[in-house]
Amino acid sequence: MRTEVILLLGAEIDFAKLYQRFGEKFYTALDKALGQLADFPEAGPVYHGAIRRILVGGFPVGLFYVSDFQRIMVLALLDLRRDPDRIRSEIIER
Repeated sequence: MRTEVILLLGAEIDFAKLYQRFGEKFYTALDKALGQLADFPEAGPVYHGAIRRILVGGFPVGLFYVSDFQRIMVLALLDLRRDPDRIRSEIIER
């Protein structure tokens, strides 16, 4: 059974920015990643606390999420070429 995946507002804003930068290929890769995540919610390794992360194939983008086994809430889609401490701070704030 597939788990429901919800993009929270911050992740939707991140998506809009990344889509403008990377285009349709990013949308396709993200759709694939979200589908895999819906099938395997625990696929991503723990990033911090209950937050997990998977990579969006072919792009330097991390998908950060939490799962309660009924649904997956995507917190952020962030470019991983940024400073790791800054990424962690931004994720924790969300």
